[in-house]
Amino acid sequence: MLKKIAGLALIIISVSLLSSFISSLDFSKTGFEGLIGKGDFGGGNSAGVQYPQYSTTQGEVFGGEGSGGGFASLSDSSSTFNPPNVPLFFVEGLNPETNYLRLYTATRYENGKWVEDKGDCSQESIPIARKFKLTPIVELNRYLPVSKDTKGILPVGENIERCYNAATGTFRINATRSPYYGFTTAKSFKPTSFMGTASYPDPEIRALAEKITANATSDLEKVKAIESYLKNNYINTYVERTDVKEFLFKTKRGTAREFATAFVLLAQSIGIPARAVFGYLADPVETNQTIFASDAYVWAEVRFKEGWMEFDPAPEGRGINTTTAITYIDSKLVAGENFTVRGYVEDEFGNDVSGYVEIFLKKDKKSREGILAGVVPVKNGKFEAVLKVPEVTGRYSVQAHFTGTLYHMESWSDPEVEIYYRPTFNVTLPSRVPEWFTLSGKLESSPPFSGQIHLCVDGSCRKIEVVNGNFREELSLAKGKHEIALIFKGMGYLLPAEFRKEVEAGEVSVAINEAVGEGEDVTGVVYFNGQPVNATVRIGNVTVKAVNGNFSAKLPLNLGKNELKVEIPDLLYSETKIVYMKEPVEIKAQKVDGKLRVIVLDKDGNPADGFVEVDGVKKELLNGMAEFEVENPKLIVYSGSERYFPAIKEFSSVTPFILIPVAVAAISVGALLAYRMLFRVEKIDFFVEKEHPELPNIWDVGETVKIRLSEPAFVRYDGFEEFTDTITLTPEKYGTVRVQAFREDGRKRKRGEIEIKVAPYSNGIAEIVRKIDEIGRKRLGRVESMTAREVMEKLGVRAEVLLNYFERGVYGGEEYTRRDFLEAFYDYLRVVGDEA
Repeated sequence: MLKKIAGLALIIISVSLLSSFISSLDFSKTGFEGLIGKGDFGGGNSAGVQYPQYSTTQGEVFGGEGSGGGFASLSDSSSTFNPPNVPLFFVEGLNPETNYLRLYTATRYENGKWVEDKGDCSQESIPIARKFKLTPIVELNRYLPVSKDTKGILPVGENIERCYNAATGTFRINATRSPYYGFTTAKSFKPTSFMGTASYPDPEIRALAEKITANATSDLEKVKAIESYLKNNYINTYVERTDVKEFLFKTKRGTAREFATAFVLLAQSIGIPARAVFGYLADPVETNQTIFASDAYVWAEVRFKEGWMEFDPAPEGRGINTTTAITYIDSKLVAGENFTVRGYVEDEFGNDVSGYVEIFLKKDKKSREGILAGVVPVKNGKFEAVLKVPEVTGRYSVQAHFTGTLYHMESWSDPEVEIYYRPTFNVTLPSRVPEWFTLSGKLESSPPFSGQIHLCVDGSCRKIEVVNGNFREELSLAKGKHEIALIFKGMGYLLPAEFRKEVEAGEVSVAINEAVGEGEDVTGVVYFNGQPVNATVRIGNVTVKAVNGNFSAKLPLNLGKNELKVEIPDLLYSETKIVYMKEPVEIKAQKVDGKLRVIVLDKDGNPADGFVEVDGVKKELLNGMAEFEVENPKLIVYSGSERYFPAIKEFSSVTPFILIPVAVAAISVGALLAYRMLFRVEKIDFFVEKEHPELPNIWDVGETVKIRLSEPAFVRYDGFEEFTDTITLTPEKYGTVRVQAFREDGRKRKRGEIEIKVAPYSNGIAEIVRKIDEIGRKRLGRVESMTAREVMEKLGVRAEVLLNYFERGVYGGEEYTRRDFLEAFYDYLRVVGDEA
């Protein structure tokens, strides 16, 4: 038992010591710092460089897979080795032992092609050694670029599916855009002797190799002699394609691929174990750098007992000058629209060149600053593209910048163009507008325009001011249809612009219930030329829809007077309306010292303000009370106030106030329930004096309309309010007169409402015809596409008087009297009979 306790104690102490040791280590150069919660494993480019988006991948740049594996333009001597200057990835953390970034290796050279070395997947390791970080710009596919002797990688973010081959030091993948850290043990060493043998059975190459190495006294001196011979006797320059023997014995001109191929075959021909390595040549620096496709490279490795050693037999390369020319471009461009550019790229010998051109727009052709419009591929010396013009205006140089290749230098072409902007009008103008309204909007342009534009109404134009693109103008239109036009004739690099729309001007009005109880909705009707219309209604922060003119909105109201801004955006209408939220009151009365004392209280027992009237005598309430000297009072009328609804009390008897508590206490629960059941809104009826009960409620301006109520009530219309049972109207303008009546007697509430339309009698005759349409719709179904005459024919009736009046009024604009209106109505009654 003691042994077990001692063993457990030793384990705890060991773990504690190991934890302390790990915490004391500096993982900042190992790649493990992320595992202990420190370090920057974020993606991106620490140098802050931004490159355009090239529509390519690592594999596409190098011609896809070759017949022996690898990439075609790297491994196949029959393919051109001259990749374009396209950014592929960022890398940091390199030095002279790690700046050759390999993709794959090849040991066998057959029929002018290198055959990729294959092998099984090996187990990766993360040594405590040098690390580098690589961040893709384009998609990396087939292979990951890594330094020599990279033993493992650590992806940043998404995992990278991969196969690591320890024999070649390469990582095969499908595709990735994920950044990653690599961990390499590469270091310089002093080699002794070769590890293994190789052969390349070509007598001519073998003879040259033996001649080159004749004076070498060690294995290292042999390969150094081959490397020196190639560097000093051959030229590193662009060639379209060449065989290795043609390179060695005839032209002595080739690319890095030919130098590496010659080195490996010369070495193998005399038994030296060598292979070609394909990848990128980076700068041996710790700081972040961009690797381009034109940094693609081929070098060699020789195997010594101490490991593989890299050799670079190619001397400094010679660049070839190029010429870039734009052969076509639209001379006048419009901002935000497309333009076409075409051109060519050739080298100093007149040969076609492939790669990429960047199309810039520059104010100053000598400036480094410009707007990149696009990146365009050059194929067989030709390029063509349709690009979008940036949102700028003025005179610009269009610069086609050939980015260069491994051997071809960059070049420019920069013709001048003029870029114009096509302005547009942004105007809120509905199809229906008031007769007086404010037209506002904006002329969208870059830069914003200040000056004058033309505003035209039915062809009559005037100039209005525009400031920073914004304009605002008051308009007065006659009732009816009009064409409104806004015309900008263009100025400088701003093209002309025009806006036209047909609108109907008319009378816009909103009728709203001016008094509501607590918790009740505010309701109303929207009219255009006296007809209810669908519209959006905005009251403060509340927006509702008016359907057939009617709307209802639940608003936060205060007791008493509320000023509400009512907006109808669909009709460019805005008006401030007054709505009163009111409470009901209770009227109490008693005889005191021969006087009638009237007290008006709200639901909480607070005294009401306002006036009270008894049998024609009117007095102001003081602290909710007024006294009257009357003998036999019959009716008490409280006219209401901003806070309280009107109320009436028919006088029957006066109860002394001292008895009220006793009476209240005597009310039984059953009587109270019955009383509440009686608390409902009853209807007040209206009786309009007219020639026939079914005749539409339509009168012309200036005519007298008489209305009788079923009982006296408070009546409100057109801003007037009175307590009466008869109303006489003489409308002075077209529209709709909405008459509301209400009466409260204690808890008993009564309401009534009627609408009187004031319009030309041609409108009234049209309303009669709509009644026949309704009958036709019930019997025949859809009648929208039929004329009134066709509907009557389908119904088998003839109302010639009505039809004549209707057609002359609608199509001929004829005006009618009330007598004509009645004659048309009676003709309607004659043909429809009971269906009226």
